Amino acid sequence: MSRYLHTTGIADLLAARFSFLKRSRKGAPLAALFHHILCFFFDGTDLHLTRFERLRQDEGYAGAIETAPHRLVSSHAVKRFFAGISVMRVWLFRHVLRRMFGRRLRIESWK
Repeated sequence: MSRYLHTTGIADLLAARFSFLKRSRKGAPLAALFHHILCFFFDGTDLHLTRFERLRQDEGYAGAIETAPHRLVSSHAVKRFFAGISVMRVWLFRHVLRRMFGRRLRIESWK
């Protein structure tokens, strides 16, 4: 799933659309944060945000999502990220979904 996320570029699209969430250069890049959160949701074994702390200790998980162990995000970073997203800004996801759908249509039309 991680490789699929990289090849589709959805994390980069989301990072570009939600660039207002990153106020400083410190911390994980937005694309990496989106990638980790999407992989976390796809895993689905435990949806508590504190699981990010346990996942940071697991080198196998880091290898599974193709990320260096020291680059895994903490639960505090994810909480700060979700605090920056309001209900009013959820409509931004529609733009990303439209772009992904259009990209997929172009790929299918070449086959």
